[in-house]
Amino acid sequence: HNRIKDGLFNEITFHSGEKKLKKSILISVSILLITANAFALEYYILGINTKLFKDRNWFELAAGAATAIVVHEAAHIAAAELQGHDWHFSMESTGPAVWFENGDNYFLDANAGFFAETIVGTTLNLIPSTRGTDFAKGYNCSTFTRLLSYNLRWDYESGVQGDFKMIDENGGDGEAEHFIYTGIAKLNFAYS
Repeated sequence: HNRIKDGLFNEITFHSGEKKLKKSILISVSILLITANAFALEYYILGINTKLFKDRNWFELAAGAATAIVVHEAAHIAAAELQGHDWHFSMESTGPAVWFENGDNYFLDANAGFFAETIVGTTLNLIPSTRGTDFAKGYNCSTFTRLLSYNLRWDYESGVQGDFKMIDENGGDGEAEHFIYTGIAKLNFAYS
């Protein structure tokens, strides 16, 4: 068991297997519930003022968030296929994941997911007809939130091969790339 003291709760006790998932949920909820104006009690969820909920299309927000995950995983598969690497898809406690099974260098495979995801997010913001749409907000919020919570969802010190650990092990700098992708995602989210 692990105990964590948090401002939202007095004390939380996690079983070791549930720890990462619950921490990720707590941080994601904290990120999404950011007070914009404490005196007016205005809150933003997915970049949307709660007073404007009636004007939002929740289907588009959810579709954008789901599309970001699909783009990420599809990019991993495309990179693996282009290099002749075997792969398989599975659902993990952290979400959907593509695993690579043969080959001597997985640098491109590991990089492809967030690279493609941030390029598509930037493109959504550059096209006038998609900029500011609920789809773009959902897409860019999903990318930003998953990057912010990445280290909580994938334990870098364990034997699990998350994207940034694979980048490190195959000649890149996972921490630097995580920082860069998170910065791009933050800008995309802020301008969507």
